[in-house]
Amino acid sequence: LGVRIILDTPVAEITVGPNGSANGVLLEDGTKITARKAVFSNATPEITFKKLLSEANRKLLPEEYAKTVDAFDYTSPVTKINVAVDRLPHFAKCFPNHAGNVPRSEHHGTVHFVENLEQIHESYLDCYVNKEPSRNPLIEMTIPSSLDPSIVAGAGQGYMGGTKH
Repeated sequence: LGVRIILDTPVAEITVGPNGSANGVLLEDGTKITARKAVFSNATPEITFKKLLSEANRKLLPEEYAKTVDAFDYTSPVTKINVAVDRLPHFAKCFPNHAGNVPRSEHHGTVHFVENLEQIHESYLDCYVNKEPSRNPLIEMTIPSSLDPSIVAGAGQGYMGGTKH
């Protein structure tokens, strides 16, 4: 593919060529890496376009796009945790006849640990209407390895869980 991925190597700046396109990166240790075709960033738009681009190069962004980047709100009442486990959960109350470790449709979506749907609405009202932390935060879980087992490489299942205030 012609791709080189370098881990644990902080980028100081995205470099831009005379045509106004990103053409590489300057690492914090001073190493310059030139891209053949494209530069990809897995950082947030704020980091990518406001911290890794120089002010002069930031001015090359289309005005509407720069306004969109400036408008992002990164405040978040979310806590996230990733865990690895040796088996899938069994939702006995909903699916009493399934107790295997083979992913099924109930493992492919988002699971919310709530007593009822009203709890979701009450949590929303606490946060967005009353401007307070939720009295009863939501707990949510996804199981990405149920759709893509390669992310755990045969080591079990990978869960992503968190709270939403």
